[in-house]
Amino acid sequence: MTISPARSLPITVLATLGFAVNSAAWMLVSALEPYLVQQYSPGRVARAAVVAAPLVVGALACIPVGALTDRYGARWTFPLVSLVSAGALAALAVVRTVPALILACCALGTGGTAFTVGAGLVARWDGPGRRGLRLSAFGAGIGGAAIGATVVRPLIGPLGAGTALLATAAVPAGYAVVAAVLVRDAPARRADRSTLRDIAAMLGLSAMRYWVALYAVAAGGLLAMIVYLPTYLNRVYRMDWAGAAVLMALSVAAAALSRPFGGWLAGRRDAVAVLTCCFAGVGALGVVLAFQPPLPVTVVGFLGVAVGLGTVGGVVCDLVGRTIPRGRAGLVAGVLGATGCLAALLPPLVLSVVERLDGSYEIGLMLLANVALATALHLRMRRELVDGALAYPLTPTLPADLDATATTVVAVAAADAARSPAETAATLADLAAHHELVITYGHDESAAFGPTALVEALRARLPRFRVTAVFLDAYPHLGEPECALLAELLDEGALAVAVVPTTDPGPTARALAVRLAADTTLRLGYDPMDGTYLRTLAEPASSVPG
Repeated sequence: MTISPARSLPITVLATLGFAVNSAAWMLVSALEPYLVQQYSPGRVARAAVVAAPLVVGALACIPVGALTDRYGARWTFPLVSLVSAGALAALAVVRTVPALILACCALGTGGTAFTVGAGLVARWDGPGRRGLRLSAFGAGIGGAAIGATVVRPLIGPLGAGTALLATAAVPAGYAVVAAVLVRDAPARRADRSTLRDIAAMLGLSAMRYWVALYAVAAGGLLAMIVYLPTYLNRVYRMDWAGAAVLMALSVAAAALSRPFGGWLAGRRDAVAVLTCCFAGVGALGVVLAFQPPLPVTVVGFLGVAVGLGTVGGVVCDLVGRTIPRGRAGLVAGVLGATGCLAALLPPLVLSVVERLDGSYEIGLMLLANVALATALHLRMRRELVDGALAYPLTPTLPADLDATATTVVAVAAADAARSPAETAATLADLAAHHELVITYGHDESAAFGPTALVEALRARLPRFRVTAVFLDAYPHLGEPECALLAELLDEGALAVAVVPTTDPGPTARALAVRLAADTTLRLGYDPMDGTYLRTLAEPASSVPG
C-alpha cells in the first residue's frame, strides 16, 4: 500500500504535538522542585524519589506501551497516555502528603511513553525512504519540556499552585480528545512471534545494541540536563531558579531543533562521522564546563552540549527509521526510550555523589565528559565495525512454523531485490547462516540488480561461505544435471544461487523444493511501506509435480 506525503505529514505533526504535550507534563516536576520542597518539605530520600519517579516509571512503561502500540495502534494508546498525564497533573494540584505526591509523580512518568507511541504512529505512515527523517523531526517534540518549564512555573504566583496545575492538566486532556478524533493508524503487518522473542532477537543484533548505546548517551544526557541543570546553576553560580529554568528551557529547545537537523545530516553525510564529531564536541565542551568557567561561557557551553546531543538523537532516529519494519516501530522505540530514561538517572547521581565526597562538581563533570569522548574514540577506532553494524538492517520476521535447521528454498525476483539491494543481501545472508539454503533468483536482462551483484553482496557478508551461481531454465524446463549440481552444493554446505530467466521465480522455487526435498519454500519481496519481507509461498511445494 502506498501512502502519500500529504497524509503522512499531518500525522507526523499530530504525533509531534502529542509528544510535546506529554513531555511537558512528564518533565514538569524538575521545574516545580523548589515549590514542591517548600510546600511538602520532603526529606532527602523523598525529594530524590519525587524527581526520579517520572524517569523510572517512564523507563519501565516504555517497552510494554510500545508493544501495545504495535498491536492496537496509537489511536487507542495516545489518548490513554495523555489522559493519565492529565490525571497525574490534576493529582499534583490536590495531594497533601509526601507519599501521595510520590504516587502522583509515578503516574506522571506515563507521559514519557509518548515518544514510544508517537514513533510507532509516525513509522506506520511512511516507507523506509522517508521514515528516518520523519522520526527525527518527530523527536523535536522533546522541546515541549522547555515549554512546560517556562510557562507553568510563572503561573503559580498569580494563580496559585493548584489552579496552575489544573489549568496545565487541561492541555493533555484536550489533546487526548483531539487524538481520539484525528489519529488514524496506517495498516501494518502483525508480528508472527511473541513480544519477548522480538525483544530478545532485536537486542541480539549489533545494530540494535549500537542504537541503544548511542541513544542512551544522547537522550540520557539531555533528560539529565532537564532534571539537574537548574539545581546545578543555582548551587554553583547562585542563579535564581527562574533564570536557571529559562536557561534549561533554551538548552532543551536547542536540542529539539537539532534533532531534525541531525536526521537531515545523516541522510546527506556519513552518519558515523557525524556521530563522532558530535560526541567529540560534547566531550570537549564538558571538559571546559568542568572547570566552572564564567557564567557567559557556561551558558554557551551548555547550549553547545544540547545541540550536540540533539543532533546525535536525530541521527540515531534516522538510522532506526531507515531499517525497522513499521510494525515493530513501537517496540524498538520502547527499548530506546527505556534506555534513555534509565541513562538520565546516572548523571545527576554521579554529580550528587561526587559533590558530596569532593565538595565540587568538577570531577563529576569530567567523568561525564570522558563518557562522550570515549564514545567518540570508539566510533573513530572501530569505524568499519560500527559502520557495518549500523548499516545492517533488522531481519524481517520469519514464518512462525519455520524450523531452525530447515532446508529452505527462497524465491527472489530481481525487481524486488533492486529496490533494496543491501536489505535483500542481508536478509538472505542471515537465512544462509541458520538454514541450508538455495536461492532461486528470477532475473531478466532488464533488471538492474543482476546475479553477479547479488553473489558479490552475499560473499561480502558471508566470507566463510562458498557462494555459487548456477544458471537454470525456468520451470517446467528444469534440467536434471543442474538440479543434481544444486543438490551436491547443498550437501557440501555451499550457498547456491539458482538464476532463472523469469520475472516470477515462484514456480521454479516450488519445483526445486520438491527435487531437493526441501522443508520450506519462501518468497522474499519488497513492500514500499514495510521494506523487505519474507512469506511462505501460497502454494505448498508438495503440490508441484516433479
